[in-house]
Amino acid sequence: DSIDDMNNSELKAQYSLLLAMALDKNGVDTTDRAIIEPAIQYYQKHRTVDSRMKALYYQGIAYLNGGEFDNAIVSFSAAEELVSKSSDMRYVGLLYSRISDLYNLSHNSADELKYVNLAADVFAENGIDKYKYTTLLRKGEALMGLNKYDEAEGIFMAIIDNPTLSEGIRRTVFSSILSVISIYLVIWNVILTIEFMYF
Repeated sequence: DSIDDMNNSELKAQYSLLLAMALDKNGVDTTDRAIIEPAIQYYQKHRTVDSRMKALYYQGIAYLNGGEFDNAIVSFSAAEELVSKSSDMRYVGLLYSRISDLYNLSHNSADELKYVNLAADVFAENGIDKYKYTTLLRKGEALMGLNKYDEAEGIFMAIIDNPTLSEGIRRTVFSSILSVISIYLVIWNVILTIEFMYF
């Protein structure tokens, strides 16, 4: 390639990655993988670890948004292979969080909990507090999927007591607490029915 072609490809890759980041930051759940493709192609040949990891991360998100879970885990797994060489720990934590989301959607609560714990550890070890409560919320939801309702309830109650919690997260946590209560009521009704029938 000529220098001009290389520079043009690099600019396209940078724009591609920045656009994907901007869309995600603004809550635009795009399924258009063409947006991130220039970055995927460029950083595959030019081994900039953090940029390649981010490109694969956003490719995985596009697949995830489109319900293509098998392709999403391929992209996320390729990104995860770069984690040990990455210096951008925020994106490492975000990657683990997205893998956790993927396992949530595929009803694999054990791996969901594994990856949400990895995300929580990365954020905590690197002083990244921004995602503390959303990660705790994910952990509580994973515990519910494993029928560990007491542990989930403890996490939800600890979160909701925090005065700095955003209103959106507070509503989600409150909804999760109501779900735990509903499950307890169902279990209690079953116990009462059995007792009424046999005692």
